[in-house]
Amino acid sequence: MNHNIFNLTSPFENEGTSLIGQIVALKSHPFTNEKGSLFQGDDRLLSPLMVIKEIVKEEGNQPDPKTEIKINNSHKYLCLYFCQEKKGFEEKWIASDFLELIPVNNEKRFSDKKPSEQKLPIAYGDTVRFITSSLEFNKKRLLFNNNEDFVHRFVPPILQIKNVFKNEENHPLKKNGKIIRKRAQYLAKCIWFNTLQSKVSECIVPLAALEMLQKKAEINFEKVYCAKIKRAIHIIKPKQWVYKNGEYFIYGNDYISDKPQTIPSHQLRECVFELTNINKGKLLTLDLIRKTLKINQLFQIQYRNRKGEISKRIIKVKDFFDEHGSDCVFEKSIFIHAQCYKRNENRFFKLERILEIQKVYRKQELLANKN
Repeated sequence: MNHNIFNLTSPFENEGTSLIGQIVALKSHPFTNEKGSLFQGDDRLLSPLMVIKEIVKEEGNQPDPKTEIKINNSHKYLCLYFCQEKKGFEEKWIASDFLELIPVNNEKRFSDKKPSEQKLPIAYGDTVRFITSSLEFNKKRLLFNNNEDFVHRFVPPILQIKNVFKNEENHPLKKNGKIIRKRAQYLAKCIWFNTLQSKVSECIVPLAALEMLQKKAEINFEKVYCAKIKRAIHIIKPKQWVYKNGEYFIYGNDYISDKPQTIPSHQLRECVFELTNINKGKLLTLDLIRKTLKINQLFQIQYRNRKGEISKRIIKVKDFFDEHGSDCVFEKSIFIHAQCYKRNENRFFKLERILEIQKVYRKQELLANKN
């Protein structure tokens, strides 16, 4: 979504767009969407991220009669946020002068339309999340000992949809033919567990302020799964479930990086493959090497680097190199040019340092399609 089309000071100029359901923050908020950014200080002084529920136009651009400071707040926004201390959603009218828009591209967010016109299906009992939830959940601060700590003061609870209905408020939307108010057209009544009162509570929020949560995938812990996330390839052997902020992840060993990884369960696809040992002693000529270690074939190798460190990695063979130019194989002179998925780059592997080599057979072409 292009957030440049939105303007907090002129919200009614473009009839085709709406700020309803967009995320805003006080200008004093240190928010940044750069990954890995931290803030340092007392998190109790940090303000929440909020969602626009309603907009009204007021007379502005007049100097304050007492201070003569020019007041530009010709628009006010009804902002909605979740307060952990009170365990409930709070509303506050705030002038546009004090707010800034937080650009977020969220394809799982509902629009301000009736359920039948949504791109994502809505059903009774569906699990959803307030759209500030992910940003609030990932807030971090830098402690004085240089450790990091999560700040969850404004993380909303996971909600379940009970009903969706049209907003029937009677406030006028136009005056003298001009728009003076915009509000959420559709609202959602949701239930959630209130830990402060130890009971199931209800809340009414704009439908456009919610996002759909992926359902828990069916995972067989005896099988192996593949995933492609931001161009990185993973082959995971599941070990346990991990639940974070309404989403289910699988924790397991990654055969490619040779490290533990946590992957969203809905992004995993069954990857049926097996490893077959190759007798390295039979690789006597370059011709035999080329016939056995075929170009574009996947292999898992156990490799010892110059420092003597041993690691497992999956490679895709690209070519072979003999520094002596001879068809007679000397392990010290043969190099395999391959794509290393552990390092995610092309590498040269010396044949004499390969301690074990196994051919990878698989039914999915996920890895073979990566150049």
